[in-house]
Amino acid sequence: MKKKKKILILGGAGFIGFYLAKELEKKYNIVLIDDLSKNQKKIDNDLKKLIKKKNINFINKDITKTNLSEFPKNFDYIFDLAAILGVKKVIKESYITLKNNLKLTIKAIEIAKNQKNLKKVFFASSSEIYDGGGKTYKLRYPAKEFYPITINDLKHARTVYVTSKLTAEILYINSGLPYIIGRLHNIYGPRMGLSHVVPELISKFISKKKIVEVFSPNHSRTFCFYTDAIEIIKKLTLNSKIPKDIYNIGNPKNETKIRNLSFKISNFLKSKKKIKFVEDSHNSPSRRLPDMSKTNKFIKKTNYKNIEYGIEKTYLSIKFK
Repeated sequence: MKKKKKILILGGAGFIGFYLAKELEKKYNIVLIDDLSKNQKKIDNDLKKLIKKKNINFINKDITKTNLSEFPKNFDYIFDLAAILGVKKVIKESYITLKNNLKLTIKAIEIAKNQKNLKKVFFASSSEIYDGGGKTYKLRYPAKEFYPITINDLKHARTVYVTSKLTAEILYINSGLPYIIGRLHNIYGPRMGLSHVVPELISKFISKKKIVEVFSPNHSRTFCFYTDAIEIIKKLTLNSKIPKDIYNIGNPKNETKIRNLSFKISNFLKSKKKIKFVEDSHNSPSRRLPDMSKTNKFIKKTNYKNIEYGIEKTYLSIKFK
């Protein structure tokens, strides 16, 4: 019987990490490591069911406080998904965000370098990297991976997040590792928490408040349902023929303004609540739209779920939680 390959997922209890493990658990032996800081230090019911599987091992640890000698050296693939994120949290704890995200990346690279036969390591970067260049050079969207990168405002607290991601990319590129850097564009769906725009708006519409505040109404996004993102991540990382490089991950179709997203959610819920549009105060990127041509050269084109499908699935996960 062929021995199953072994996968390490750092940040394995999080949104992407959980679904990635769920997708891969039938074919691989998987170790999930997470300090549960994004889960209020609790193991939720979905994670409880997953880690009961024989070939999944969950370790509740902060990897930055763990000795390198404690990690096995026989992982075939590593997914580095551990990071502090969420606009409000980043702004409130800007120094801690930058410091800890860099510590997480450096430890992840050390773990990867310590492996005897590592085939690929995936790092989850962000579409926010394009924002500075887009504004400074007035670049055309959709954003291509080779676009020049600029940091907008060093004094703005939100800048620490994109700085941590950009620095992490540079570290991976110079690490000598067989890396895949995925710049994620607005991945959403059930179990991601309420601090992201789609679930946040849904929760506002089903709350008892009579007025729904919608921030950054004129900003636009293309939203990618998590199942599509997981499929792309899996294909990029687990295929030995795909070269180490930076790849966009997202849905290039149906770019939507936040105001129109709020109308879609309102119509789906048959809500009669008044919508109040509020200008953004967090230096948010005005546009996120990935060019997927480079990614699609190496994987089959994705049959993306539409936003209406994603809204319904996300709503059901919130309503009946």
